[in-house]
Amino acid sequence: MLKSFKTTVVYVGFALIVGILFGIGISNKRNIDKPSVFKHKHYLDIPEGTKTIKINIGSSYDPPPPPPDGIIIAFEPTVTTAAEAQVIPGTTCCAQKTKYKEKTYVIPAAVSNYTGMTTFYRDKSRWGDSSSLSKVSKQGNEYFPILKDVFSVSYVPVISFSEVMDSIGQHVDIIELKTDMQGFDFHAVSSGGNRIRRAKKVIAEVYKEGFREYEAHANCFETEWKPFMNKMGFRLVSVYFYPNVPEGDAIWERIDA
Repeated sequence: MLKSFKTTVVYVGFALIVGILFGIGISNKRNIDKPSVFKHKHYLDIPEGTKTIKINIGSSYDPPPPPPDGIIIAFEPTVTTAAEAQVIPGTTCCAQKTKYKEKTYVIPAAVSNYTGMTTFYRDKSRWGDSSSLSKVSKQGNEYFPILKDVFSVSYVPVISFSEVMDSIGQHVDIIELKTDMQGFDFHAVSSGGNRIRRAKKVIAEVYKEGFREYEAHANCFETEWKPFMNKMGFRLVSVYFYPNVPEGDAIWERIDA
């Protein structure tokens, strides 16, 4: 009987060990299947003493100067252009760039309503080189005749507008947001909802109603931008459309800024 009892204990012990190991295996599998969720945001490490920030999306070669008490963060998808914008001796506006070198940060990426990778198109017209996340439309080609259609295609990283705004800690003020996104301005900015309210001033490229320079989006001042910015609590300061061209720039200021 004692032998039978010992045998039972051995079997029970073995079963417990197997059960524990199996449970660990299931637990590990669940941990692998379910990705970790970070409970804190990953803010940019803003230089000490920075009180204000300007954001410029679509900076090309010349991002605007930073605020006196802060920095400017610019986004430019074309790597060579971004490098020049970051300050390379001998390039356009070198004196101004050298002066602001320590306060200018250029990120070689596009901004839209999602994060990932995307196709970036470049073409050439009599106005100069142009680039966008979308091809030029037939209507756009009428106003800006293409000399060489899509002479360059590249693949670039794209960051959502929401993540751009969320990456900046609440301890600094975003005093200005400027966009020149070749048709994607409203599409990107509106995707962030009320995050736009973090900016005290917004300068955006806008199009007249019925005009679509690029295939992807309308970016219309009257039917898209105006109602959205009114809803977000901004007042229109000015809007200027270039002579004989249905595009221009609109400036808003947050009412409670």
